[in-house]
Amino acid sequence: PFLDAAGAVPVYRPQDQSENDGRSIRANLEVFKRCRERLAAGGSMALFPEGISHSQFRLMPLRTGAARIAIDTGEPVAVCPAGLVFRDDDDGRRGTMLVVFGDPIHVRGAEGYAGRRQAIAGVTREIESRLRGLLVETASASEVAKLETLGVVWRQERGEPEPETLIDL
Repeated sequence: PFLDAAGAVPVYRPQDQSENDGRSIRANLEVFKRCRERLAAGGSMALFPEGISHSQFRLMPLRTGAARIAIDTGEPVAVCPAGLVFRDDDDGRRGTMLVVFGDPIHVRGAEGYAGRRQAIAGVTREIESRLRGLLVETASASEVAKLETLGVVWRQERGEPEPETLIDL
């Protein structure tokens, strides 16, 4: 109900077919059409271009859906990359989240590319590059803890105050 009220559009993944009333990824043709219509009408949406939810400390391989939707909208589209950083609370759950927004990528169909296929690959690479610029990727939570410790030492050496928010870390 919450997702419906927020105007969320479901995306169908092959691994979820049994949970999607038998709908396969072919159902995404209609989903992509709805997304393009929303953007062309001046609306906005949030997409997760990795195509999965995960708790890794690194960016997973991107899917091409975000680029395809932006390119095929028929109107100029601004893709605003957003990096998500989670900090576990004391019981090991995701406690605090930081969202860092990067500079927008202005997409005007396949303009600037040799064709649609090249545009999809290029825009996807640009989204990935921008996302990587917003994240500190590590192999594990222990590496994150080490980086935070280094930050504490660095701030103490410089006489800086303790961080109050995740962005200050």
